[in-house]
Amino acid sequence: MKISLKACAFLLLGSVLYLGSCTDDQVDMGDMVELDCDAENFVYTNDLSAIIEAKCQNCHVTGGQSFPLTTYTELKVYLDNGLFETEVFSPTSRMDDWGNLTAEEIAQLQCWYDDGYPEN
Repeated sequence: MKISLKACAFLLLGSVLYLGSCTDDQVDMGDMVELDCDAENFVYTNDLSAIIEAKCQNCHVTGGQSFPLTTYTELKVYLDNGLFETEVFSPTSRMDDWGNLTAEEIAQLQCWYDDGYPEN
């Protein structure tokens, strides 16, 4: 089977453009916002539910691509088993890629998590 020079050039160019489009959109842990968690009293209902809704529920809904995070009860399962911590706060987290969490939002979530993730 013969492949023309044009076809090879097209495939090579396509591969270069495809690979060049790959970026690392994760938050650089060096860019993290430091909050005084002792001075802040983040609670799910008043502070964090809006972040979860805006940044996570595009996938994490009932019948969605992944497990639902539409209520505190659903979220608490993953808070308790450590998956939330692994998926959101790890330097190799994939969730920031999907949800576009800002450094400030991650810091707020971290304060809330470290405080025992109160609902109200």
